[in-house]
Amino acid sequence: ALLPAPGLTAPGAEAVSDVEAVDLAALRASPSLRVGQRVLLRVQRGPAASAAHPALETGFDPAVWQRFPCWSSAQRPWRADHFADPAPYLFARRGSAAALLLESGGLHRAFELVGTVRAVRLGEPWIAVESARPLPDSIGAGAVLHASRGFELLAAGQRRLALAELERALAAPLPEQPKAELERLIAGLEQDLRLRPETGPPAPRPGLGGE
Repeated sequence: ALLPAPGLTAPGAEAVSDVEAVDLAALRASPSLRVGQRVLLRVQRGPAASAAHPALETGFDPAVWQRFPCWSSAQRPWRADHFADPAPYLFARRGSAAALLLESGGLHRAFELVGTVRAVRLGEPWIAVESARPLPDSIGAGAVLHASRGFELLAAGQRRLALAELERALAAPLPEQPKAELERLIAGLEQDLRLRPETGPPAPRPGLGGE
């Protein structure tokens, strides 16, 4: 399915009576079911995108529309497979309130977006964002840094060092759900280390050196 992207009237965030709350991952799984519909999405802002994109037949002229890849609220940017897979085609009009908020929010900032699914191309929904509202709970950069290190160390079999990094991640700002996930992982890792201790010097604990 492919629809042009006509100009938006940029309605206020309060005018959302015809909007349906949709999980971004579910939307990406079946985007053609939502073409032409307005949706409410909870997202995390992804990495900066280049201005270049295949605008032909979509109506998203790069001179008019700014692109903002976003992760769903359920994705964890410290996981390499999640980090590499944001929804790539969310757009806001250059200079609009939504574009300015998304641009200034920075990487990992949580937002509630209202937008319309204008097209499906390259297997992805192309979404015209009408409004953006920053959410109070975002995943902190420190959490991403240390949790990423923790998962890399776990993959390398260095459980105690991984535990120390995951505990540092837990000390950084985190929304409740990812915080609970890390707490469960840490508890399981601590139990595993009690049952199968590692040899060698103890790993540094949070606040006792390192970042």
